[in-house]
Amino acid sequence: MRNYQPKDYELTAFYYSLGQAVSEGQKFEYLVAVVLCVVKSEEFFSIEDAWNALEVDFKKTLGRLILALNKEVFFVETFRYHLSEIVHDRNWIVHKIPRGMYLFLQEKYEFDRLISRLSSFKDSSRSIRLMLEEWFLGNEKYKSRIDSLPPEVMQNLMAMKNV
Repeated sequence: MRNYQPKDYELTAFYYSLGQAVSEGQKFEYLVAVVLCVVKSEEFFSIEDAWNALEVDFKKTLGRLILALNKEVFFVETFRYHLSEIVHDRNWIVHKIPRGMYLFLQEKYEFDRLISRLSSFKDSSRSIRLMLEEWFLGNEKYKSRIDSLPPEVMQNLMAMKNV
């Protein structure tokens, strides 16, 4: 077994890639929670009602959010597949990297593959998030419910769009 020692600039690249991937995963999870809350609610009678409903979904794991969303909304099979891949890859980042870091430090190419996989997750998660957001915000069926969300929720979504 070899033991690869990444240089400082390589570790900087790793932590940068990890941070971007985790951040993109959080944005995706936030959007899914908001979408689920809106599609399963009839209407919000007040900002407080909306916050209370959102808090329930903000406490769910990404996997549970996706399962619930797939029960509420019919998405084509390929989009469902991409949603489940995001969950799988996000779980890999959060749970497997810390437990298996030594595996990525055996050879340089393994370390490079790790950074590549993080970058790939970031890109695919962002693409799926933007597609879901476009569908959600453009869906007339949910317009009145979206309009009754607390302003901060929509401000967060808009702020995440370009970050």
